[in-house]
Amino acid sequence: MIELFKLHNYVFTSYSWPPMAVGALLAALGAAVFVRSFRSGVRFAFLLMTLSGSVWLIGFGLAGAASSAPMAARLFKIAHLGIVFIPTTLSAFTLAITKKFRLLRGFVWANVCFSILFYLQILLTQRFMQGVSHYPWGYYPYYNTSNFLFPFPVYFIYPWGDKLLDQAVGFPFLCFFFGALIVNLCVILSERRRLPAGRQKQRLKVFLIAFLAACPASADFFPAFGVPVYPFGYFFVLLFIVITARAIWRYHLEDITPEFAADQILRTMADALLVLDPEGIICVANQVACRLFEKSNTELIGKPASSISSDFFTKEHLDSLAYKDALPSHGIQYVPKHGKSLFLDVSSSAIRGRGGDVQAIVCIARDVTDWKRIEEALQRSLTELEARVQNRTADLATANKNLQAEINVRKRSERELLWKTEELARSNKELEQFAYVASHDLQEPLRKIIIFGDRLKMERAPALGSSGADFLNRMQSAALRMKLLIEDLLEFSSISAEDRPFETVDLNKTLQEVLSDLEFRIMESKGKVVVEKLPVVNADPVQMRSLFQNLVANALKFCKDNRTPFVTVTGRTLENGFAELRVRDNGIGFEEKYLDKIFSPFERLHNRQEFKGTGMGLAICQKIVSCHSGKITAQSAPGEGSTFIVTLPDLATFKKKATEWIHK
Repeated sequence: MIELFKLHNYVFTSYSWPPMAVGALLAALGAAVFVRSFRSGVRFAFLLMTLSGSVWLIGFGLAGAASSAPMAARLFKIAHLGIVFIPTTLSAFTLAITKKFRLLRGFVWANVCFSILFYLQILLTQRFMQGVSHYPWGYYPYYNTSNFLFPFPVYFIYPWGDKLLDQAVGFPFLCFFFGALIVNLCVILSERRRLPAGRQKQRLKVFLIAFLAACPASADFFPAFGVPVYPFGYFFVLLFIVITARAIWRYHLEDITPEFAADQILRTMADALLVLDPEGIICVANQVACRLFEKSNTELIGKPASSISSDFFTKEHLDSLAYKDALPSHGIQYVPKHGKSLFLDVSSSAIRGRGGDVQAIVCIARDVTDWKRIEEALQRSLTELEARVQNRTADLATANKNLQAEINVRKRSERELLWKTEELARSNKELEQFAYVASHDLQEPLRKIIIFGDRLKMERAPALGSSGADFLNRMQSAALRMKLLIEDLLEFSSISAEDRPFETVDLNKTLQEVLSDLEFRIMESKGKVVVEKLPVVNADPVQMRSLFQNLVANALKFCKDNRTPFVTVTGRTLENGFAELRVRDNGIGFEEKYLDKIFSPFERLHNRQEFKGTGMGLAICQKIVSCHSGKITAQSAPGEGSTFIVTLPDLATFKKKATEWIHK
């Protein structure tokens, strides 16, 4: 063993220095974390893990630089102490950071037993390490797995078995090593999935990244089975340790013990805390107490509590705690050496031993000076308010008489307004029915004009001549426009004429049906319609379909010739419960001064030669939204497209609030 410490027995090269340097750095990081995180149970597992890595890397670096094979073999046996305990220390660290060490400590002890068994095989036999191999970077161990796989002579089963197993991998140790690694990864993944989003979940994510970063280090087993690959795993081990150490420092992995909790409570609580012995002598005082009473810790400890103030903790309080666990809080006035007098609220409770005797007394003093002053100010304000109320009551009695007379006048006005409203509603209904019937009756003669025009064109086209054909085409075009106008007018009048009850409508499904109907138009214009998630509303499903049909069709139609239509439909639920829908396009746009005009029936901003249509689409949208007590508007600029914004209330809530308001 003395020969191992003589430097002339080593030939250090650029291959042997890096693993030894990393090993020394691992030990330093482990010690630094151990000292810094003195309240954390994770520090022990991290220190053992870094020490295992240090023994492995330093030992392999020295063995690789050894001048003889026997000396390298001895060093490799020592270095394997670190390798066989890496799974064990890694498991202990994993269970420590996931706070499952007590629950799964049997798994750690099983790893310890396996590590000891493997190391005994290394020290006492050649079943694990058969010898050493020499590579360009130095010596490296060579593993033998035959006796691990089959404890009896192999050639009784397979005559060529000994040669076959000499070339095999170290199956038992690899199963142990990688099995422990996989179990640790599964524990971290399982715990991370279980935790809600927060600081602890983010911490486990960092540890998971560190574990994955260390996985390539397992390539260092290849040279042990004859693969001439330089063992560069020290780099990934260093990366793992650095990430892990940073996570421990950043997230302050401290164990919440009773001592730690008590110390932090004393340091951070906002009230003054004193712990007295059964005689009323101060034994413990926190920093708030020192500041409040303007005394140092040494000036308070050992002095009776009555030295602070005669009524802070009296003999009567001490006698009462002999048969009570806690006393009601009492107020005192404390005058410090420098400053104004303070009002303190003092509460006391007893800490009893197993026999029931008082072992200590906890006194908590809270500065309620501001509250006391506020209370006095409130009392003064209350007195003034009572006087004002009495004066105001007399004024209100007079005002009530005048108000009652005004109420009677308003009731008469309300009855007249209600009668006029009913008359207006009846008149509007009659107008709607008239428009519906008129539009319906106009369709039959118009249909005959179109049919006879087609027959005339087919049968008498040559006799008409060019001017007659032109007149006929104009007549048919005008008839078709009239037909579209009547259909739109019919739809416009039927919106309020129909009285269907509202129901729950999934606007996503409704819009998909509309897009299916407009599929040919979308393909013809080579346009694209992007739909985000839309809310569910309480509405008329047929009218919602018509609303989307008109808005999306307009967005596809009013587009520049040299531009592909692009339509975006979005929706959200506002804070007041209203649903907001937005239909945005990249079309020709318009000046917002025409905003009121575009929602009027038969209003057009362009002639029929540029864009076909009747000018009823947006009027229908306006009426549908109005029937749902909603609002529709638009944002646009010429050449920059338009965004139509529809706001629909939750009608069930709206009607309920309206009814409550009317009853009030």
